Amino acid sequence: MQWGTVRKGRKNNVIGVGTQNAFLRASTEKGGKETMKKRIANRLSYLGAGIGLALFAVFGLLPGSFIGGVLGLNIAGSIFGLPVEPTVLARVVIVMGMLIGVLVTGTMFIVSGAVVGWLAGLVIDAIAKPAEELKEGEKPL
Repeated sequence: MQWGTVRKGRKNNVIGVGTQNAFLRASTEKGGKETMKKRIANRLSYLGAGIGLALFAVFGLLPGSFIGGVLGLNIAGSIFGLPVEPTVLARVVIVMGMLIGVLVTGTMFIVSGAVVGWLAGLVIDAIAKPAEELKEGEKPL
Protein backbone atom coordinates (compact mmCIF):
# COMPACT_ATOMS: atom_id res chain seq x y z
CA MET A 1 0.00 0.00 0.00
CA GLN A 2 1.33 3.43 -0.86
CA TRP A 3 1.64 6.30 1.59
CA GLY A 4 -1.49 8.38 1.84
CA THR A 5 -3.93 6.00 0.17
CA VAL A 6 -7.33 5.48 1.74
CA ARG A 7 -8.27 2.04 3.00
CA LYS A 8 -11.85 1.13 2.19
CA GLY A 9 -13.99 -1.65 3.55
CA ARG A 10 -13.56 -0.77 7.23
CA LYS A 11 -15.92 1.07 9.53
CA ASN A 12 -14.17 4.36 8.89
CA ASN A 13 -12.33 5.46 5.79
CA VAL A 14 -9.04 6.52 7.37
CA ILE A 15 -5.66 7.20 5.89
CA GLY A 16 -3.33 4.31 6.75
CA VAL A 17 -0.26 6.29 7.77
CA GLY A 18 1.40 6.59 11.19
CA THR A 19 0.46 5.70 14.73
CA GLN A 20 -2.42 8.17 14.92
CA ASN A 21 -4.29 5.87 12.56
CA ALA A 22 -3.80 2.97 14.96
CA PHE A 23 -4.95 4.99 17.97
CA LEU A 24 -7.99 6.30 16.07
CA ARG A 25 -9.06 2.86 14.92
CA ALA A 26 -8.49 1.35 18.36
CA SER A 27 -10.63 3.98 20.03
CA THR A 28 -13.48 4.00 17.48
CA GLU A 29 -13.87 0.42 16.32
CA LYS A 30 -14.14 -1.34 19.68
CA GLY A 31 -16.95 -1.19 22.19
CA GLY A 32 -16.35 1.05 25.18
CA LYS A 33 -16.77 -1.54 27.93
CA GLU A 34 -14.38 -4.12 26.48
CA THR A 35 -11.81 -1.41 25.84
CA MET A 36 -12.17 -0.19 29.41
CA LYS A 37 -11.51 -3.68 30.75
CA LYS A 38 -8.39 -3.93 28.70
CA ARG A 39 -7.35 -0.48 29.85
CA ILE A 40 -7.65 -1.39 33.54
CA ALA A 41 -5.53 -4.52 33.14
CA ASN A 42 -2.97 -2.65 31.01
CA ARG A 43 -2.76 0.29 33.40
CA LEU A 44 -2.25 -2.00 36.36
CA SER A 45 0.45 -3.91 34.47
CA TYR A 46 2.29 -0.61 33.91
CA LEU A 47 1.83 0.25 37.57
CA GLY A 48 3.18 -3.18 38.56
CA ALA A 49 6.19 -2.72 36.29
CA GLY A 50 6.89 0.63 37.94
CA ILE A 51 6.61 -0.89 41.41
CA GLY A 52 8.89 -3.73 40.28
CA LEU A 53 11.43 -1.18 39.06
CA ALA A 54 11.33 0.63 42.39
CA LEU A 55 11.73 -2.64 44.30
CA PHE A 56 14.63 -3.56 42.04
CA ALA A 57 16.34 -0.25 42.78
CA VAL A 58 15.94 -0.79 46.52
CA PHE A 59 16.38 -4.54 46.95
CA GLY A 60 17.82 -6.02 43.75
CA LEU A 61 20.61 -3.83 42.42
CA LEU A 62 23.32 -4.69 44.92
CA PRO A 63 22.59 -8.45 45.19
CA GLY A 64 22.38 -8.70 41.39
CA SER A 65 25.75 -7.01 41.11
CA PHE A 66 27.27 -9.32 43.74
CA ILE A 67 25.91 -12.50 42.20
CA GLY A 68 26.93 -11.42 38.70
CA GLY A 69 30.40 -10.48 39.99
CA VAL A 70 30.88 -13.92 41.53
CA LEU A 71 29.70 -15.49 38.29
CA GLY A 72 32.15 -13.32 36.32
CA LEU A 73 34.95 -14.19 38.75
CA ASN A 74 34.26 -17.90 38.32
CA ILE A 75 34.27 -17.54 34.53
CA ALA A 76 37.50 -15.52 34.62
CA GLY A 77 39.03 -18.13 36.93
CA SER A 78 38.15 -20.93 34.55
CA ILE A 79 39.54 -19.01 31.55
CA PHE A 80 42.69 -17.45 33.02
CA GLY A 81 43.36 -19.80 35.94
CA LEU A 82 43.08 -19.31 39.68
CA PRO A 83 43.96 -17.05 41.40
CA VAL A 84 42.70 -14.45 38.93
CA GLU A 85 45.32 -11.79 38.28
CA PRO A 86 44.13 -8.18 37.91
CA THR A 87 44.60 -7.92 34.16
CA VAL A 88 42.40 -5.86 31.88
CA LEU A 89 40.81 -8.87 30.20
CA ALA A 90 39.95 -10.54 33.51
CA ARG A 91 38.38 -7.31 34.77
CA VAL A 92 36.32 -7.00 31.60
CA VAL A 93 34.98 -10.53 32.10
CA ILE A 94 34.08 -9.75 35.72
CA VAL A 95 32.37 -6.46 34.79
CA MET A 96 30.39 -8.21 32.06
CA GLY A 97 29.27 -10.79 34.63
CA MET A 98 28.17 -7.99 36.95
CA LEU A 99 26.21 -6.29 34.16
CA ILE A 100 24.51 -9.55 33.21
CA GLY A 101 23.60 -10.16 36.86
CA VAL A 102 22.08 -6.69 37.21
CA LEU A 103 20.16 -6.98 33.92
CA VAL A 104 18.74 -10.41 34.76
CA THR A 105 17.74 -9.30 38.25
CA GLY A 106 16.11 -6.13 36.91
CA THR A 107 14.26 -8.06 34.24
CA MET A 108 12.92 -10.50 36.80
CA PHE A 109 11.71 -7.73 39.13
CA ILE A 110 10.07 -5.69 36.37
CA VAL A 111 8.42 -8.62 34.56
CA SER A 112 7.13 -10.17 37.77
CA GLY A 113 5.73 -6.80 38.89
CA ALA A 114 4.01 -6.33 35.54
CA VAL A 115 2.52 -9.83 35.64
CA VAL A 116 1.22 -9.34 39.19
CA GLY A 117 -0.31 -5.99 38.19
CA TRP A 118 -1.89 -7.48 35.07
CA LEU A 119 -3.37 -10.38 37.06
CA ALA A 120 -4.73 -7.92 39.63
CA GLY A 121 -6.34 -5.98 36.78
CA LEU A 122 -7.96 -9.12 35.44
CA VAL A 123 -9.31 -9.93 38.91
CA ILE A 124 -10.71 -6.42 39.25
CA ASP A 125 -12.31 -6.76 35.81
CA ALA A 126 -13.91 -10.06 36.78
CA ILE A 127 -15.23 -8.72 40.08
CA ALA A 128 -16.51 -5.47 38.61
CA LYS A 129 -18.43 -7.20 35.82
CA PRO A 130 -22.02 -5.94 36.06
CA ALA A 131 -24.87 -8.38 36.43
CA GLU A 132 -26.50 -7.29 33.15
CA GLU A 133 -23.43 -8.40 31.20
CA LEU A 134 -23.74 -11.95 32.48
CA LYS A 135 -25.05 -14.43 29.95
CA GLU A 136 -28.04 -16.59 30.70
CA GLY A 137 -27.14 -19.39 33.07
CA GLU A 138 -23.77 -17.84 33.96
CA LYS A 139 -23.09 -17.48 37.66
CA PRO A 140 -21.44 -14.36 39.10
CA LEU A 141 -18.13 -14.74 40.90
